[in-house]
Amino acid sequence: MGGSDPAGLTLKAVRALELVHAPFRAIVVVGRAFCFRDELEALLATAKHACEVREDVADMAGLMADADLAVASFCVTAYELAAMGVPGIYLCLTDDHAESASAFVGAGIGISLGVHGAVSVEQVSDRIRSLLADPAERTRMSERCRRLIDGRGAERIARICVDRVAKVADYAWRQ
Repeated sequence: MGGSDPAGLTLKAVRALELVHAPFRAIVVVGRAFCFRDELEALLATAKHACEVREDVADMAGLMADADLAVASFCVTAYELAAMGVPGIYLCLTDDHAESASAFVGAGIGISLGVHGAVSVEQVSDRIRSLLADPAERTRMSERCRRLIDGRGAERIARICVDRVAKVADYAWRQ
C-alpha cells in the first residue's frame, strides 16, 4: 500500500480479512514509514485471524512468489505482483490509478475495486472471499500474469528504440 500508506489502505484490508470466514494465512507487509502502526497493532490484537506483520521485507519477490493472491494499492507493486504470477485485488488511490488498473482487469490478471474512498470494507472482503473460494480462477489469473509480464519489457522497448533510430539514420543516409 506504499511505504507509508497515508490513506490507511492496510487497515481497510485487514478489516476486510476479518469478514472472511474461510481459512487462510495472511501476511501484512508495511514499510518503515507506515503511518498507522498503533492502529494496526490494536486491530490485530482483537482479530479473529492471525496476521503476520513484516516490515521492510528484503526479499519481496520471494514473499510474492509464495502468495496465492494479494490485496494491494494499484501502483508499481501491482506490476511486481503480476511479474511474480500473483493475482491482485487492487485499491486505487486516484482516478488515474483506477484507469490504469483497468488494463489489468481487461487482461484478466487482477480485480480493481476502484478508488479506495468509494470502496467499503465489505466489498473488499467479498472480493477476497470469492477469489479464495475459486482456486481455478486464481490459477488462470496467475498463468495470464506469467504470459503477459515476463520481465523482458525494457529489453523489448530498447529494441524498438534502436530499430527506429536505425530507420531514421538509414533514411537520412539515403537522402
